[in-house]
Amino acid sequence: MKQISLLLAFCLGSQLAYSQGKVINKGVLKIESGTSFYTLLTFENELTGSLTNEGDLVLRADYKNQGITTATIGTTHLIGTTNQRMYYNETSPLHSININNLVINNSSSTGISVDDNYALIIKGDLTLTNGDLRLEGESQLVQGSSSTLSAGGAGSLLRDRQAGANTYAYNYFSSPVNNGGTYNLNTEVFDGTDASINSFTPQLIQFNSGSPYNGASSVVGSGGNVTTPLTISDRWLYTYFNGSGAYSEWISINPSSPLSPGQGYTMKGPGAVSPNQNYVFKGKPNNGNYTFSSILLGNYYLLGNPYPSALDAYQFITDNNAIDALYIWVDGGSNSHYLSDYLGSYATRNLTGGTTASVPAEISGGGTSTNAALGQYVPVGQGFFVEAVSNDAIVFSNSQRAFVTEAAGDSKFYRTAYNKDATQKNLVRLGYEDPEGFHRQLLLGFIPNSPANLSFNNGYDAFMNGLRADDMYFIIDDDLSKQYVIQGVGAYDATNLFPIGVIISEEGTHTIMLDEVENFTDDVYLYDNVLEQTYNLSQGELELNLEPGEYLDRFKIMFQDQNALGINDVSLEDLKVFYDNDSHIIINNTWGLEINTMAVYNILGQELLRKKNLRGVNNSIQFQHPKGVYVIVVETDKGKKSYKIIN
Repeated sequence: MKQISLLLAFCLGSQLAYSQGKVINKGVLKIESGTSFYTLLTFENELTGSLTNEGDLVLRADYKNQGITTATIGTTHLIGTTNQRMYYNETSPLHSININNLVINNSSSTGISVDDNYALIIKGDLTLTNGDLRLEGESQLVQGSSSTLSAGGAGSLLRDRQAGANTYAYNYFSSPVNNGGTYNLNTEVFDGTDASINSFTPQLIQFNSGSPYNGASSVVGSGGNVTTPLTISDRWLYTYFNGSGAYSEWISINPSSPLSPGQGYTMKGPGAVSPNQNYVFKGKPNNGNYTFSSILLGNYYLLGNPYPSALDAYQFITDNNAIDALYIWVDGGSNSHYLSDYLGSYATRNLTGGTTASVPAEISGGGTSTNAALGQYVPVGQGFFVEAVSNDAIVFSNSQRAFVTEAAGDSKFYRTAYNKDATQKNLVRLGYEDPEGFHRQLLLGFIPNSPANLSFNNGYDAFMNGLRADDMYFIIDDDLSKQYVIQGVGAYDATNLFPIGVIISEEGTHTIMLDEVENFTDDVYLYDNVLEQTYNLSQGELELNLEPGEYLDRFKIMFQDQNALGINDVSLEDLKVFYDNDSHIIINNTWGLEINTMAVYNILGQELLRKKNLRGVNNSIQFQHPKGVYVIVVETDKGKKSYKIIN
């Protein structure tokens, strides 16, 4: 047996073994503070193993973890003279390793490889003294809220990112690394075509200028090595910051333009034969807070995930008052550089859930299995738009980071494959398809125990980014000037109605359908106010042949068959009036009674408030009066009724 060089800490019930050139822990191993565990051999923490490091774990070979690791106050040192690998067994239920401080001082020509689909979770300091840290495939580096990156050091982090290769299609990017606090495309972005065989030594991508403004794919030798790296046209490099949303406010950048961590940019593909191109980012890993100040209400910002790990969109929106939704550009198969020929749109994500982009169904499968609704987790390197809903600063922080792989479901980089939202919300996804085949998806979400209600709710209702000439959208608060792609409300109530607007510019067949439901079992109906007819979308799609125009008060989504109920059965009993405990009187006019007047009286009979001609399904009326009992008298075309409220 080979001698194992150990300065062993304290083993409590440990079952250390030597087998086939490895030191294997199968029990409980605790490295006490002030002591070291040192080995020249591969160290393996087995499925039954539990490792707590409060001292120093010093490894000169590979580190395989399948068991439990606890990060407290210790330091792990990787000091090999050849490439060291951090990995796990594919059958292991744990795909992560927890480390407090990590020091990489590898004197080989490469460094440390972290296997695909593996999470390196660091609580304390990361020091890249020598040797690079290579995150293979979908492996991720997650640093905790108090984790830091030690200054100096020659090592870098390398991380892959795949995006569409179409030379006519925009992709939105953001870098997970920096160089001196900013990043540049011509120093941090590399050709990842041969990453499987040259994971540590990719070549920098090249740029060209001038007509026809196309990129060029890599030239690969017989052994699979890139001999000439891919080329990107610098004509399509842009960012967008503090603009009103006008197309003219895109900011042209060049390959050497400095960009801040968290700032997004656009780039078109090199035109490779395969649908996707692999890129490699190389630099110091982004970590900690990144703040964007001087935010202006109503302006737009192209941002992106700044970390070499997934970003929790839910937490990011919750942490930032200025943000109510994320918008990601999805190309639908563009085959021209002319703006009028672009076949793309924005997918949307907020606290309610995510929708697909409005793209041609036959190209990207709008509403089917190949146009994914944006999940809760934003992948590494993904750029996205936000519209500021306040003047507050926008802050990225480590508390928003998570380990979620794209293949696992919710962090799919925006290319293909549908992924369900993992929450237990009740979600209804509606679809609309125009005569040209463009498919719009709307999301209606019922979210119990949330502040969302039938009025507009910041963070739960999302504006539509990129209204098409033929489109469908939600109407909230009877505001016809605004179009919503996501509407989030409270717990499910089968009596609720949700107005939708339909705009038509061309004759032909316009189809309304039910794309999908999640955690929802009731039938979904579309009610036509003009024909007084209800259509069951759960049983099939509805084809409309309407004249061009705006249909803003004709259609509603509902969950009861009004054909069965009968329009003439509507009475005052269907009118719901109540106080919402948030300074508003709510009138739920489910069946669209004509409300001529609404008056509020105190117990002395004094009139405090009067509203006339209230129209719409849901009316929210501000009511700020001393706590007490009040009487509301509502006069409608069906008669008069009184309601008592306590505020």
